[in-house]
Amino acid sequence: MKRALQAISLMVALSLLLVGCGGAASKPLKDTLLAAAMKTAGAGSYVMDASFKIDKFDMTEGAIDSEELAVASEVAAVVKDAAIQAKAIYNKEAGRTDVDLQLVLPGFMNMSLNVPIIMNGDNIYFKAPQIPFLPLPPEVTDKYIALDLKQLAEQAGEPMPSIDIAAQQKLAQEIATAAMKHFDDKKYFTDVKLADAGLPEQVKANKVVKFSLNDSNYEETITVLLEKALPEIIDIILKNEDYLTMIGIEKAELENVKQQLTAEQAVIKAFFQNNLKINKVEVVSAIDKDYLVHQVTNFDVEIKDEESGETIALALTASVNYTDVDKKPAFTQEIPTETVPFDQLLGGMMMDPSLFLEDEAVVE
Repeated sequence: MKRALQAISLMVALSLLLVGCGGAASKPLKDTLLAAAMKTAGAGSYVMDASFKIDKFDMTEGAIDSEELAVASEVAAVVKDAAIQAKAIYNKEAGRTDVDLQLVLPGFMNMSLNVPIIMNGDNIYFKAPQIPFLPLPPEVTDKYIALDLKQLAEQAGEPMPSIDIAAQQKLAQEIATAAMKHFDDKKYFTDVKLADAGLPEQVKANKVVKFSLNDSNYEETITVLLEKALPEIIDIILKNEDYLTMIGIEKAELENVKQQLTAEQAVIKAFFQNNLKINKVEVVSAIDKDYLVHQVTNFDVEIKDEESGETIALALTASVNYTDVDKKPAFTQEIPTETVPFDQLLGGMMMDPSLFLEDEAVVE
């Protein structure tokens, strides 16, 4: 049952995210939002600037011992105010995405790590950051590390991971459509006046849509998701073998989740009502020329663990800007010709390179 609750919790979170991110006054706002999001996701190229910041991470003591509490407090201190910033240049035709990734940890020695990444076909190149207490060998300092996905797959005796962007977009669109159609347009979506939207000066938009979830509509949201949206989303995935492979779940396992979703609906609903308090979930999306060009998400919740009595108060802010959409922006870095093999970076470390296949991701 616990595994099923975890799977359902992930689906609930994904559904809420896609409802908020999905965007003509004659059309329902949710349809406008969905169409804009999918048009940007399907663009041939763009520049994306994204940021993610943890504004609050507070833990209250529950039924855990002092040693566990001390570890939890240390984790909270490191995570609080942590921020991730990323600038990506994407070109579908070139099969390439360049990312400049920065991680800032004010609560951990005020650390700031910068990782340039180039994803080109089957190859990933990145510069490993210098970490104060884990210095890199001189031979890899300031050099690109080459990661050959095909070679790693051969070493692991597994097929090369398939990255089908079109299929990913199709799945996202089907899930978002299934989730959004069950949400009342007037209860959850607002047409915001441009003058009141608080958009950054550089963002040009002709329409702004806000999705809001709070304590007043949270109970209805859980009912809609559990009784209507999630069963439909599960059926969409179950009927498509490619989708099952894409998200890495066995058909039998997902069928079991669906059965428990039906059989234990009251228990699951009570779980979310008693363990998750929504202070605010708000997604403001700016649309220009039918493209999603800017989005800010504010997320403020309290999560309770019934077993330990521990409560976590979590608040975060995420934003993303899209520019030069379908204008083929120029890459700022050259494909490196002098690189260090990934195996050399792992030299002397007890690591299996094939494990990294599971963590490989694509920025879109």
